[in-house]
Amino acid sequence: MHVAIVGGGATGIIAALYILRNAHASDQVTLIDSSTNLGAGVAYSTTDESLLLNVRALQMSAHADQPNHFVEWLTSHKHQPDGEAFVPRAWYARYLQDTLAIAVSQSKAHYTCIATTVSDIDPTNRVVICADGQQFSADHIILALGHAPIANPLARWAPTPQRMLSGYDWHTIATKITTNDDIIIIGSGLTMVDTIVALQNHGHRGKITAFSRHGHVPQTHIPRQSYPSFITSDHYGWSVRDLMRLVRTEVAKAQAAGIPWQAVIDSLRPHNQQLWIHWSLREKRRFLRHIRAHWDIYRHRIAPQIAAVITSTSQLTIGAGRIVDYHEHAATVSLTIQPRHTHTTSTLSAAYVINCTGPLSDYAVIENPLVAALRHRGIVAADDIRLGIAVDAHGHLCDQDQQIIPWLWTLGPPRKGYAWECIAIPDIRNQAATLAHDIFTPATPLS
Repeated sequence: MHVAIVGGGATGIIAALYILRNAHASDQVTLIDSSTNLGAGVAYSTTDESLLLNVRALQMSAHADQPNHFVEWLTSHKHQPDGEAFVPRAWYARYLQDTLAIAVSQSKAHYTCIATTVSDIDPTNRVVICADGQQFSADHIILALGHAPIANPLARWAPTPQRMLSGYDWHTIATKITTNDDIIIIGSGLTMVDTIVALQNHGHRGKITAFSRHGHVPQTHIPRQSYPSFITSDHYGWSVRDLMRLVRTEVAKAQAAGIPWQAVIDSLRPHNQQLWIHWSLREKRRFLRHIRAHWDIYRHRIAPQIAAVITSTSQLTIGAGRIVDYHEHAATVSLTIQPRHTHTTSTLSAAYVINCTGPLSDYAVIENPLVAALRHRGIVAADDIRLGIAVDAHGHLCDQDQQIIPWLWTLGPPRKGYAWECIAIPDIRNQAATLAHDIFTPATPLS
């Protein structure tokens, strides 16, 4: 059997670990990625060690059955034995590379890594077509696409803005922006936080104005405390309104007992996917419209050290509003916003705009060449909530006629429409384990 994995970021590496673990001597595993920096992707590509993981080290093992695996690697490679620590994210890419190397050496399968870009897949013969002309067939193909590029929030006024930088491009942010440049940041979530840390680490002194529709900023991790689970399977299918009312009641009870709200939110973790899956399309849309902005900042928190950088950045202003106009000039930009809950506007001037709005998730419009080619062939379709790719419960892609493609799989961010909370490392490793099992242990047909 030949299994091809398209994508060598964290998702692709973790998928490869489980495929290699389950494969036999007669099997072939091929990993394809244009970058030689495997495991880095968007999240872990930085070399700036001031940028930290947003979760504790003990939650980042690539092996579900070895929860201390990353901590053990940190102990031996970085002399950092503290599982509660928030460590540099650059370390995680190196950890994944080392873990993959061990998996390759221990696997019975034949492993190949090809440094190229996949441009298309011929579904008739299951042929992977690469941009450099290479082609090869595979019995199973796994699309480990990771996060899509950031959407352009200025497309209405500037389809190709020249003075807008991507919040994912830390190197350009740190090298192109001068110390005294004034900056406008669109977005106030985790990517904005990373951007400010990167700027501060390079001695930036210019004015920074950040804004988003709601102006919310990610909350901070505190020392962990447990809270008893109050969700059961009986709550699956409850409305968004009823569940939020229940959560608020539990938060009030916890605070009265001296337990922080963070513990209550964390206690939801084992149930989040099932709560989402059991909601109707209407309830999912209600959650996205009314709750998501709050959920993102309370559920996805930042390290205390990072929060300290944000609060100590005196030149930073964060607000809520929407863009109503944008212009580029020879060496500056001007951006007009309407502050939230007002009818007035204000115009901001800066040297650059940094786009921190987060990745595009609508696979009906994503312009990635491979995605566009597969969409044209009818084997990639957006899910019904436009958060990812249409898939079944196992991660098989569903084509544009809603038929399962039994040999084409995905995991991680493209599954977000199906499972919502599926992009953290524990989620990805669980998906990879199940996917590998399904590939090498096919279901027995009914007689």
